[in-house]
Amino acid sequence: MTDAPSLAGILTAARLTLGWTIEQAAEETGLLPEYVEFAEAGQIRQPGLESLRRFAVAYGIDMGDLMIAAGHLPPRPLPPW
Repeated sequence: MTDAPSLAGILTAARLTLGWTIEQAAEETGLLPEYVEFAEAGQIRQPGLESLRRFAVAYGIDMGDLMIAAGHLPPRPLPPW
């Protein structure tokens, strides 16, 4: 069984898929470039819900997935099959 993806990994992969630099991501999210960089490096232990919302909207990621990865929600259970 593999571990769920980390928030840092999700954010980094999404930004790179969009072809954005840290600065472009900051502009699109309305967050400071340093915040985006720290979030991608895993240096922000549990980002606030507003920051997660900004990432979700700008990156096109499900907010629930980000909340789970950030530890705000428990992981979704696997289907019983």
